[in-house]
Amino acid sequence: MAEHLLFIYGTLQEIEVQKKVFGRMAKSNPDRLSGYKKEDIKTQDGGTYPIAIHNKGFFIDGSTIEVTDLELIMIDKYETNEYKRIVRILDSGRKAWVYVAPR
Repeated sequence: MAEHLLFIYGTLQEIEVQKKVFGRMAKSNPDRLSGYKKEDIKTQDGGTYPIAIHNKGFFIDGSTIEVTDLELIMIDKYETNEYKRIVRILDSGRKAWVYVAPR
């Protein structure tokens, strides 16, 4: 079923957000993203959300979930153009998509 591994570190870790965005609760596994720092941004809708910013010497604790192609498209819409989706190698050695600052 799942085709992609996604590293999550913010609101997507919340079960209710997962159900709202892609219709189910995803099983998660703890992991870490090194070389990034978590900061807050204010989005166009006025909300404040965490975002990963490239910054050597820092890391973000989060988790990974498995998602399908369709679920990834739904998550892209949820994350909006405030975020850029890229592939990174996590501290576990696993390759995953992660949403980061677009700069």
